[in-house]
This record gives sequence, C-alpha cells and structure tokens, in this order.
Amino acid sequence: MCGITGYWNARGDHDGLEIGQRMAHTLHHRGPDDSGVWIDENSGLTLAHRRLAVIDRSSAGHQPMESTCGRYAITYNGEIYNHTEIRAQLDQRSSNSAWRGHSDTETLLAALVHWGIGATLEKLNGMFREVLYRYVPQSLVDRPKMGFGVPLEQWLRGPLREWGESLLDEQKLRSQGFLNPEPIRKMWEEHVAGKRRWHYYLWDVLMFEAWFEQAANADLLPATSATPFESRLD
Repeated sequence: MCGITGYWNARGDHDGLEIGQRMAHTLHHRGPDDSGVWIDENSGLTLAHRRLAVIDRSSAGHQPMESTCGRYAITYNGEIYNHTEIRAQLDQRSSNSAWRGHSDTETLLAALVHWGIGATLEKLNGMFREVLYRYVPQSLVDRPKMGFGVPLEQWLRGPLREWGESLLDEQKLRSQGFLNPEPIRKMWEEHVAGKRRWHYYLWDVLMFEAWFEQAANADLLPATSATPFESRLD
C-alpha cells in the first residue's frame, strides 16, 4: 500500500519541502511508483506521499492531491471499493463533472466537496487511512491527536462477510493454485461462526486475493500457468 506522512510547524522556521521529501523518502518501500509533497505556507503544514499505483497508474493519480475548487488537499492510502458507484452519483448530481483520471482519491475529494466529510464517510465502502486538510482549519490543526481501532473482527462477521466469502471461495482458491484452501476455509468458517478470532490472519489473505482479482480484471498480470497447490505437495 502507499505511504503517507505529514509535518506541522506553526512557527514556520523549517523548510517544509525538504522535510517532506526526506520523510517521503523513508517510505519508498511503500510506494515506488511516484512521490509528492504539498505545503500550505500559511499554516506550516506539509503533506507527503509515496505512491503504489494500482487503480489509476497515470499521473492523474499523483498525490498529495488538491480538489478542483482548491478547498481541500489530501494524502491518502487504501482503496474505496465502491468509488465507481460514488462517481456515478456525483455525475448525476452535477453537469460539470470533469474527472482528471480514474483514481479513487479524486473520487473521494469530489465527494468531500459535494457532500462534506460526515456524509461522505457514511457512503464509503473500503479500507483506508487518510490525512485531509482544509485550508487554515485552525480547530482541526489544534485538535489533540485521537486514535481508533478498526473493528475488523466484527466487520468480517457482518458487513464484510459476503465480500470475504466471495474472495475465499474454495473453488476459486483451488483454481488459482497459490494457496492451500483447506486451512483458509477452516479459519474463515471458525471466525464467522464466532468460535475463533482469526481476523488478522484472514485479512492478509483477503488483501492478497483482492489485489489478485483487481490485477486480473485489469489485465495487469503476466501470462502464467499456475500449478495446483495439491500437485506441488507431491
């Protein structure tokens, strides 16, 4: 996944560009495809990004990214699974939609401009971390650091269960030939039944399967002939 970072210095006595570039460089392993730094000199805020291009591999997905109205800037890591549906909703509500590319980051910014933060977050289906900055938002800048835990255990038994079931389908895993489906299915069934807590282990498998499915649909995978898992055990 991409690497995101930021720096705030209200005194303005440091070179935000240099610091942002150095911070981003430490995250090169998270995003080898591109890097960027965004600075607001009025507040002393710097956002930096290392990009792993997946959905939109063109320069139109460059981050940090500003909204077309110039009100928001964002450095974003993750994936919004329903971003095409959100784009369609935005197109229906505006006759002036002029998309620069196909990234879910641009979709997120446009949604924030149109609906605001609270309503947009309610519409999103995905896994992501983001730093969102509205120019000179003093109350937000001064806000004490707050954290939250992602209820992954509950989500896999609830709203993400159908999605997880489709990715961990036994026949699909067996036909791909990369993973042994038997222990994966056992862990999945025990988790959704509430017998065991396998969410962290399952999440790694789900992320691989989601990436593989998306790459295959976009024809980004090299031609290969996968060897079924069972035959590799012989």
